[in-house]
Parts: sequence; C-alpha cells; structure tokens
Amino acid sequence: MAMTTNEQRASLRVLVVGNTGSGKTTLAREIANRLGLPHVELDELFWGPSWIANPEEHFRESVRAALSGGRWVACGNYHKKLQDLTWRHADVIVWLDLPRNVSLLQLIQRTLRRIARRQALWHGNRETFRNVFFSRESLLVWWWKVQRMEPGRTLERLSTAPQAKVIRLTSKREVAGWLESLDYSVDTLP
Repeated sequence: MAMTTNEQRASLRVLVVGNTGSGKTTLAREIANRLGLPHVELDELFWGPSWIANPEEHFRESVRAALSGGRWVACGNYHKKLQDLTWRHADVIVWLDLPRNVSLLQLIQRTLRRIARRQALWHGNRETFRNVFFSRESLLVWWWKVQRMEPGRTLERLSTAPQAKVIRLTSKREVAGWLESLDYSVDTLP
C-alpha cells in the first residue's frame, strides 16, 4: 500500500551516507533546509569532549531521542552501532559514492579550513594540524582505511534496509542536479 502525501510528510526519514569527506553533512543540512525537516548529525552525538567517543548505550540513546519525531535527515554511517535505528527506518538513503580523489580533496580542504579558522566542532573539539597529519588516529589514516572497503561495504549495508529508496550519487554534478530537483517539497523527493 502506497503512503499518502500526508503520511509521507509525517514520517519522512532520510539517511545520508558515504565515504569520509564525501559531503554527507553539507548535503544532509541542505536537504533538511529544503524539506523543512530536522537535521541530525550522528558525529555530534557520537563524539564527546576531547574527541572521546560516547559509550555505545549513551550514543544509541541520544540517537533514539534525536530521531523520535519520525521526520529527520540524518548523516553518518555508523551501521554496526545504529542499523536498527537509522538504516532500517530510513525511507530514503542518499549514498554519496564519489570518486576517491574527490572525497580526499574535499576532506583535506575542509580540514585545513577548520584548522586555519580554529573552528570548534561538537563539544569544543577542534582538529589540529598535528592530530590530522601526524597521528595514528588521524582522519586521513581513517580515510585511507575506509576507502579500501568501499563501495562493497555500503552495498552490503543497503541489503539491511530493503524498505528504503536508495539514491546513489557518483559525482558532484549528480549531487548538484539531484539537489536542484528538490523544489522545497517532500512531494517531489526523487
């Protein structure tokens, strides 16, 4: 049975996933703005002060509370920790499957911008040149590890969300075109 427009408006849940540096947060924020939905950044709920990960149950409870309204645009993967809360409840999964060189360049540009501006992220956390470029736990090391496993890992994850419409975007042009197709109405969600 197809959902009516009112039912879609009441329960629209969009999950934006993709590689580190692919632009998940930027795209999710824009979708949320265009459709008038709350934006939930999963990294903000995962990381505590001093880049210490919140305990898993605390993280899950925070996510549960943030998604309790039934209408949301969430960004972040966290499949192992949250598949039952995000992936299995999403109506739409937008997969940013950009080329590696694009996500790496975006990651480096974003990180250098944050370092130069001393931009505070969640809970006062800041990226530093030393932590990003000379730490074993750096974001660049994480990117390198994760990139080798994509896109196969995401394809496997999508099998746990058969209810979701999947939108796979493979270039910045596709992202821009798809975003333009959203004319500020849930009725037109491609």
